[in-house]
This record gives sequence, C-alpha cells and structure tokens, in this order.
Amino acid sequence: MFHREFVRPGLFAREWARYLDIAFNLRNRSDYQDFIAPDVVQVEELIGAAESFITEAERLSQQLLTQQNE
Repeated sequence: MFHREFVRPGLFAREWARYLDIAFNLRNRSDYQDFIAPDVVQVEELIGAAESFITEAERLSQQLLTQQNE
C-alpha cells in the first residue's frame, strides 16, 4: 500500500520504499526462521533511515494538513 499510495504519486522517494522493504523482509525472516541474527551494520543503517523517514513523514503530514486547510 505504501508503494501505491505514496511512492508512485511521488510523495515519498523510492529510497524510502527500498529501506522499508529491507526492514520488512528482515522482520519477516526473524519472525518465521529460528536463530536469525541481523547484521549490526545493516540494522544501524536502517535505524538511521527510519529516523530520517519519520522526519520526512512529519514534514509531509504538515504539508498535507496545510494544503487541506487552505
């Protein structure tokens, strides 16, 4: 849904979708496979990306609210 509703229309860059896909796949692997230990470097990169994503999501949210109230 994120791809369809936010990436395709250009509200979020494809880079964000790539990070979300990686995080989603890691989470799925750890949920359904025994003894999965994620790579520390990759996790640190994803945490940084998540922090940036939250900042971007907040910015977009404010932008959309401003447009809606105009």
